[in-house]
Amino acid sequence: MTLLDKLYASEFYAPLNVEQRQAADSDQHTIVISAGAGTGKTKTLVARYLRLLLERVQREGEHLPRPFDHLLAITYTNAAAAEMRERIDHALRELGLLSLARQIDGAWISTIHGFCERVIRRHALTVGADPYFSVLDDDRSVLLRRQSFDEALAAYYHRDSARLLHLLSFYSQRQLREACFTIADEAAKIGVNIDDLQPDDFSSDACKKGCPDTAAISSLLDFAGAFQRHYAALKQQRGSCDFHDLLLQCREVLKIGQIAGYYRDQFTEVMLDEAQDANALQLSLLERIASRTFIVGDFKQSIYRFQGADVGVFSGLVERAQDPADETSSAQALMRNYRSRREILDYVNELFATPDLLGELAEELAAGRKSERVSGADAPVRVDGGQDVLEADWIAGEIAALVEAGCYQPSGIVVLVAKRTYGVPIADALKAKGLVARIIGTDDFLSQPHIRAARALLEALRNPSDDAAFLALLLSDLGQVSDQGLYELACAADECCLWEAAGDVALSDMTDAENLRRVCTLLSVAFARLGAAPLSAIIADAFDLDDPATPPQARADLRWLCRLADELQRDGGGLVDLITWLDEKETAKGRIESPVVADDASDVVRIMTIHASKGLQFPVVAVACAQDKSNKKAPSENAFIYRNEIDEPACLGLKHKPPGASDAVCTPTADLAIAKDKTAEEREKVRQLYVACTRAEDVLLLSYQADAKAGVTAKVAHAIETLGTLEKEGEQR
Repeated sequence: MTLLDKLYASEFYAPLNVEQRQAADSDQHTIVISAGAGTGKTKTLVARYLRLLLERVQREGEHLPRPFDHLLAITYTNAAAAEMRERIDHALRELGLLSLARQIDGAWISTIHGFCERVIRRHALTVGADPYFSVLDDDRSVLLRRQSFDEALAAYYHRDSARLLHLLSFYSQRQLREACFTIADEAAKIGVNIDDLQPDDFSSDACKKGCPDTAAISSLLDFAGAFQRHYAALKQQRGSCDFHDLLLQCREVLKIGQIAGYYRDQFTEVMLDEAQDANALQLSLLERIASRTFIVGDFKQSIYRFQGADVGVFSGLVERAQDPADETSSAQALMRNYRSRREILDYVNELFATPDLLGELAEELAAGRKSERVSGADAPVRVDGGQDVLEADWIAGEIAALVEAGCYQPSGIVVLVAKRTYGVPIADALKAKGLVARIIGTDDFLSQPHIRAARALLEALRNPSDDAAFLALLLSDLGQVSDQGLYELACAADECCLWEAAGDVALSDMTDAENLRRVCTLLSVAFARLGAAPLSAIIADAFDLDDPATPPQARADLRWLCRLADELQRDGGGLVDLITWLDEKETAKGRIESPVVADDASDVVRIMTIHASKGLQFPVVAVACAQDKSNKKAPSENAFIYRNEIDEPACLGLKHKPPGASDAVCTPTADLAIAKDKTAEEREKVRQLYVACTRAEDVLLLSYQADAKAGVTAKVAHAIETLGTLEKEGEQR
């Protein structure tokens, strides 16, 4: 029996269904697979990888050097890359190919950034890069960019003070810094140079009201370029690069025909997983080296726009592969779902096929899971519109009923929310039902109560006489002074600041008095230690992080903040720098990867963000979208880059609020960019909901607000109303 025969007869290939087998066997030049949720795409990818690997081994011998070098597999996350390696390693060992399995570490299986890093290091000297460079994480990058901005500001002032002062007559230093960061980030995402951007002007009427004139806009673009050059120089000096650099430097390496040709000869096939979350720049890198491509994705599960994903890229690939004139390409689909019960799939298919959600773009998932009776789950889909009970209470009641009936352990139940803050009332409702809930996830770090309390402490330490800062501390979890107590304190501070009045005031409520005394003591002790003790020690002691009663997620978040403070202080920063970094991160809507605190204990119900659930599945899923009932707010950014088509020039648009004006004014390009972003976000929210609903195996709980007028919950409400109308019409017929 040949190696391929052993593979075809094994558990890694034989169970493939017709569609999976067709995808794994195809030898066309370009293969684009639309793989729905739960359809076994990873199993198909691994099967195809094994076939191509063993074809070569069978042809050239098992002991050939670097047997994995002819295949490149790109995944979206490091975790996905590790899983693919583990599956291939396991399969090779089960097939008795131990010598191959031992060489799996040499396989080209990584994220796109991991691939770029490997290429740059290999050819560093060719393009003048340091082969031992380090890769900056997002936090270190922000700190370095702040330093670069300060240096650029000083250098620009010495070079042309009049031009800079004219620019600063329209922008504060903070606004200018935010504009530079935005311009640099957005330009890097689409792979254009700042110097190549084409700015448009405000109207003459807007300029008369105080918007930047043509000269100021020109200076803004010039200064942004200067900032970018200072940032590049500082990175080079430190032997480091950021994630944008990995893509852009790899592009420069692959522009060298000899190097691109080398990789084109090396890789007989390039595999791209989760292609719906790629963008044009990433795809262009792979196209330079691909002699044959195998692309897998699902536009319905594209939810990473904030990281630069462009769902239109995958849609374009599918469209080109479907062209009947192109005989070298094929578009295939995996639509048989092995995860969810048939009743759940039927409901999801019908719901998302309504015009308010995906409409005609919804591709129907077929049931591949064997029909079985699930004890206690005779109603696998349960929906509530919030008319009679609050969302949190309804979800908690349904979960409690499932647990009390003995159908499921709490560990098999997950509540999915768009933001971690949406999970707080649900966790409280579950607690009221006697269930333990834990909120995990990676967004809204800065809005968590314990992080807000820590920031309030830092602000008060910077200046205790700042009433706003001291008030924020009293209102935080560290203070917990009631409104009545705050009123009495404010009355006592008639001729002095709140901090001074707090030492003498006698509050009427004993609890308020004790809380105020405790805050004053905490602040006094922390202030005395400032400069002598690390900021991390001050934060840790304020929250008593060694106390077992401190919630695990709060402890993990605060320890992460402590590590950030330590890193900043090692670089010579201090209290003000930490406050500024957090403020800028919030203003720029930067996503901080908060530590995920997992808990597999059988008595814990997990509440997580939809993004954190991607790629996972659970017996019971409650999708809470009733709180998501507002439309996208006006963006806080003041600079936008817009390009309608990839071969068109990129334009710079600006938004500015003149002094004394109630509303901001936009240039035409900014208007286009804002409108495009609003539409894209509304569509992505629908896709997030789809991802959430397709995580469920046995039971799907879906809550929404029936009378909502905006947000994704309004779309769900109208879609469910449409479904009800269609059912009634069907009954009448």
